[in-house]
Amino acid sequence: MSSRFWTNGFDIYAPIESQLKHAYVRAESSKFWETVNRVFSDAGAHNSITDVVMSRIQHLMKFPHMADPKEVKPSWLLTHMAEFNQGTVRSLDDFFKYHNIDMQNSRQHPPKWCSPGGVEPGWVTDGLPHN
Repeated sequence: MSSRFWTNGFDIYAPIESQLKHAYVRAESSKFWETVNRVFSDAGAHNSITDVVMSRIQHLMKFPHMADPKEVKPSWLLTHMAEFNQGTVRSLDDFFKYHNIDMQNSRQHPPKWCSPGGVEPGWVTDGLPHN
């Protein structure tokens, strides 16, 4: 989701302190993975769905082994790519550069702008397009 926001022109910031928290404990209602069994009557349905959908996500994110559309199985996972692809304001390659993501070697190193100390975000100093 962050790559889709970023390629559509949204800037990403890393606050020095937490601004939001996730309430993991939710006693008043079920969590998603607890309700999947009731909907699909299959305890493993969520994992099976995730396994299939990951092929589309890896293709969208240019994972080297999924870059070729022929590698995505089943092929219908690539329907509606125009509507649900990356944005057009900035490139996905610039997203990888901005976040120090090395897709070829499956590595990521925190960018300087993501560490405490007041370093300006990359889009301020490296000339990448932004809104």
